[in-house]
Amino acid sequence: MNEDNIKNLEISLGYTFKNIELLRTALTHSSSGEANNQRLEFLGDAVLEICISNILYKMTPPLSEGEMTQYRSQIVSEAGLFAVAKYIKLGQYIRMGRSFKKMGGAKLKSVQSDTLEAVLAAIFLDGGIDSAMDVVSRLFEETKSLSQNIQDYKTMLQERTQKHSNTLPEYTLINTEGPSHKPRFTCTVSYEGKVLGTGTAGSIKQAEQEAAQQALSVIEGVISEA
Repeated sequence: MNEDNIKNLEISLGYTFKNIELLRTALTHSSSGEANNQRLEFLGDAVLEICISNILYKMTPPLSEGEMTQYRSQIVSEAGLFAVAKYIKLGQYIRMGRSFKKMGGAKLKSVQSDTLEAVLAAIFLDGGIDSAMDVVSRLFEETKSLSQNIQDYKTMLQERTQKHSNTLPEYTLINTEGPSHKPRFTCTVSYEGKVLGTGTAGSIKQAEQEAAQQALSVIEGVISEA
């Protein structure tokens, strides 16, 4: 990766690294065969959680513990991270193996979201928690990832369906994969026997939220056909 690319990414992040090798490592996927970003990704997951937790804690009016937990899981989901990664065009900076790149690896949500976590860890190690907090606050505000995710899509879907009938949406866990420390759950939501949405996330609750969000985009057509 040339210096111009590095500088462009730093501009997008709004942060200039003192130790640029931290950023290079953060951008290196395990398929490259080089020292990769997996350890940074692990750290970045925790850095992101504390940054988002702090933002939610300071919101007014104050949120309850349950609300903060729910909103945080939505904001730090793969979908939330991918929105930010797309905004800064992170995919074009990721270093990976040639075959994996040909397969479209740089476009995968999981790869971009994991890389973003690694980049946030690199910022934390390079500039401390205040620097990481500044970057997280700005990027998640600019992409509307905070405001868009502070919504309870399951409640919204239930309210929408109850206007039509007493039948409630039904959620089903259809798949669990990944290592025990970072599982991935896939859930579907059905209404009157029709599957309306599917969601995949690191928790069952968040997978259900993503399924409900998808269902909200098609529920009107289903109701009108009934």
